[in-house]
Amino acid sequence: MRQHLSYWLHTAERNIASAPVLLSLIVLVALGLRVLYVLTYGETLYLHSDDQNYINTAYHWLNTGMFTYRNPMQPTVFITPGFPALLAAVFAAGGDVQTVRLVQAVLTTLSVLLTYLIGRDLFGQKTGLLAALVMAVYPPNLVATGLILTEPLFQVFFLAFIWRSLHLKSMGDWLLLGLIWALGTYVRPTLALLPVAILPILFWRELLSWQFPWRRLAAMVALFCLVLSPWWIRNYLAYETFIPLAVSSGNPLLLGTMPPGTTIEPDPNWVYPEVDANGFVDQYATDKFEAAYAKARILQFIQDDPASFAYHYLVTKPSMLWSTPYYWKPIPLPYLNWNDQLFIHYGLLLLSLAGLLLQLVIAKGRRTAIAVVAVIPLYFTLIHAVYYSMDRYAFPMMPLLIIWTGALAVTAAYGLTYAARRLQRLAPGWLTNARVVDRLSDSDS
Repeated sequence: MRQHLSYWLHTAERNIASAPVLLSLIVLVALGLRVLYVLTYGETLYLHSDDQNYINTAYHWLNTGMFTYRNPMQPTVFITPGFPALLAAVFAAGGDVQTVRLVQAVLTTLSVLLTYLIGRDLFGQKTGLLAALVMAVYPPNLVATGLILTEPLFQVFFLAFIWRSLHLKSMGDWLLLGLIWALGTYVRPTLALLPVAILPILFWRELLSWQFPWRRLAAMVALFCLVLSPWWIRNYLAYETFIPLAVSSGNPLLLGTMPPGTTIEPDPNWVYPEVDANGFVDQYATDKFEAAYAKARILQFIQDDPASFAYHYLVTKPSMLWSTPYYWKPIPLPYLNWNDQLFIHYGLLLLSLAGLLLQLVIAKGRRTAIAVVAVIPLYFTLIHAVYYSMDRYAFPMMPLLIIWTGALAVTAAYGLTYAARRLQRLAPGWLTNARVVDRLSDSDS
């Protein structure tokens, strides 16, 4: 049975001659839904929080040439410039915020295509097509399209990184991965260490036999550094110190010390940097202060209640990452309310876990690639367990859960088909006779 499942999933692409047509239809549906959503609800999707800060950053960057965040008088290293650069490019071309949303509609549609490619390469075309279809109509994807935040852009680089990681053969493959890695890190720095998590698993045989492609890895890292070097130079000129990514870990580290729904009570031993005459604080100094304050709170937490500390960081914070969908602006239509999406979210969590475990058992010859993709949610869960956790940070990984759920559905469909055929062989004519009996029973009634 396991051999039949593995073979069928491996050769599934041969069974769908019309896959390009189906994929094209799915992509068109995805784009159409996103554009319709943006045109219908776009102006109601302001959060008046990080989104407004990103918009202000982009406009100020265009008008003054200074890259800032919140404080227009101080060059910032609080965020990386990837997403603001996209906004600035749209604004420079004459677009507005609604134009950005339409660009994000294209980006989230591209994520649908990348989901198909990953699903196809791991489990065959049927899984890829099913995952792409779910991605096309998944309501949180529509909502993310309309929010001016990093998720749509980062998800494209994140999925592209995974897809190209599964195809590392030539030097060009490694260099392309390095470029995707660098550009994705410009959008969200949490991508920076992902190769450390997945490459040893992907090339464990080569590592054991001392045949790891070190030169290609070195070329990839060199390209990564080359692409990031303008940011490093800019940061050194602004702050006279080497800042590789961003200086913003203090705030999420401090927020991560707080139980859900609580705030930090003032501590007379810890006083924030003073506010200047314009009502702003020095972001660099504030981040250092918050990092030191957070570390002190963590040490005190460990000393006071080590069991609660372990539970907070190993259970509570991972659950904050995964327990709710990234559905911050529910679509005001039937069956699309918050509770409906919460139910779907829990279903995806359970079914994707079942699908992943099943594939690790039956997918002989592809377990390494599947394990690599499985490690990625663990990597981000660990990072956000240390810092601040929220459903927004899990959103880019939802395509992986959808792929595993799709693999489970395709395998279950094959299992039922296989069982029916076996039953028909063991009892020839039984199914036909059963249908005849059913029809006679229906006519009698």
